[in-house]
Amino acid sequence: MQATRRFNIGFSRPLIILILCLISAPLRAADAPTPPVPTEVDALLQKAKDAADMNKPAEVFKLLDQAVAAGPKDTRPLIFRAGMRQHVKDWAGAVADADKVMEIDPTRKDVQGARAIAHFMLGHIKESVVDFDAYVASLPGGVSPNQWQRGIALYYAGRFEDGVKQFEEHQKVNPDDVENSAWHFFCMAKWKGLKAARDSVIPSAGDDRVPMMKVLEMLRGTATPEDVIGTAGAGNLRQKTLNRQLFYAHLYVGLYYDSIGEGAKAKEHIKTAAEKYVVPDYMYDVAKVHMMGAEKK
Repeated sequence: MQATRRFNIGFSRPLIILILCLISAPLRAADAPTPPVPTEVDALLQKAKDAADMNKPAEVFKLLDQAVAAGPKDTRPLIFRAGMRQHVKDWAGAVADADKVMEIDPTRKDVQGARAIAHFMLGHIKESVVDFDAYVASLPGGVSPNQWQRGIALYYAGRFEDGVKQFEEHQKVNPDDVENSAWHFFCMAKWKGLKAARDSVIPSAGDDRVPMMKVLEMLRGTATPEDVIGTAGAGNLRQKTLNRQLFYAHLYVGLYYDSIGEGAKAKEHIKTAAEKYVVPDYMYDVAKVHMMGAEKK
């Protein structure tokens, strides 16, 4: 998807802002007349935030471990550490911290939503969709157009009708993303067949990422998988650009084959994407999760 995540070892500013939003609410009661006296946990959290701003991950984790020990019933250091663990792809650690948060405060559905992603990355598809569903149910109206990650998990859980609905919701807020069109197609193809999927392809006014518009043509049946890969590799491209384009080409060709029941071709292309064209995106991790499932069959 266009809203990809960056998983470099340094801490991105948006991630720090997200973590601060998650942990800041309990710092002060809404009706407190004066600020509370800072605790040992408060001091350690501040130091951890400062270390994160200075891009010192080892120090951040050391401080957060101390904060967890100092306040075993305080969810803030656990939430902070879970976010950091997700950032460095310690998915099992992130799940463990989120489990502790939910034991202390079962109302933290935002943490449950984050745990859904960590479960997915571990190949825990059933647990992932349970968490996603609980998180979405806690939102106004029980629907979140932004939950495209949930739609992907629903595909792998075999809940194709629900996946179609999720990607139709996401289209309302991200109308030109061909990846959304693709996942809607994959769910529809599994649910009602290839003709129904082609008849209901979500249009795009123009996704400028190569080879996305060619992927859209493939979904409509006006281009072949070979056309997608050829488009991705055409021209005198920088290696980084070529790598990214070929990753997405092989990934979506593979997923296309998966959705129409050609498992061997699907595995071939997704394995190529995952092993030959590494990119620091959420979809790269999706490719790896797909291969986990393929190896189990």
